[in-house]
Formats: sequence, structure tokens, C-alpha cells
Amino acid sequence: VTDRFERSREKGYLDAMAAAGMEPEILRFDNHSTPTMEYFRENLHMYPENTCFVCGSDRLALGVENGIHQAGKSVPGNYGVIGFDGVLLDQIAVPKLTTVKQDVRRMGELCAQLVLNKIQFPNEEVESIEFDTQLVMRESTK
Repeated sequence: VTDRFERSREKGYLDAMAAAGMEPEILRFDNHSTPTMEYFRENLHMYPENTCFVCGSDRLALGVENGIHQAGKSVPGNYGVIGFDGVLLDQIAVPKLTTVKQDVRRMGELCAQLVLNKIQFPNEEVESIEFDTQLVMRESTK
């Protein structure tokens, strides 16, 4: 995991699985839907029905959904899919994705403020900011 947002999302997943007493499984894909779709189309048989795939982005989740459909199964009938971002893909996916939504407008405002602060005070360390998220339940989970 190379990107900071990937590390924090993965840590949250691992913490939640540990708290639930469940064994995590992590599959790594570049943030593109096509390779993800191909993987699930060809390998879905390795996952028992009623597995829910928690994805690091809505783009990955869209690939998972499409791969499940191409493998002849349904979402959410046979498998669940949860994305992360809640920017647009969650709303145009079929079925619509359950996703962890971020307030991207507020994130943009604070990022701009951080850049301005860095310009004014170049020797000061850039602070890390965490944002609250919201689970938006849609059609890809039971």
C-alpha cells in the first residue's frame, strides 16, 4: 500500500475485522475497474455466496459488481459490494452502490487552506486531517 489514503482505509478495515473477530482477506488492484472485473469474473467461484466485498474505492467496487454479473451471479442476491468515495460512480452503478461517502467539498476547502498555509509558512509541518464519513446504504447490499 503506497498512498496514504489507501493505508488509512486498509487500517480501518483491519481494525473493524479484528473487532468483529473475523479473518480479513485483502486483494490488491490498481484503482481501475477492468482488471477487478476480470478477476471476479474468473475467480468468483473461490468465494462463498453472501460474501460482501468491501472495496477501497467506488471504481473498484464497480469492477467487482460487473465481474459478479459476468460470472452469472447477482448483487445483492448472491454477493454484496461496498465502495468508498461516494462521488458519482456509486449513483450510476447498477445496482447503485452502498458506499462510504466523504465530504469532498469540505476536503477540498481544507486542502486549499493547507496549501495557502504552506506558502505562508514553508518551514511548518503540514498537519494531518481526518474526516468523518457516512455509510450510504443503497442497492448493492442486503
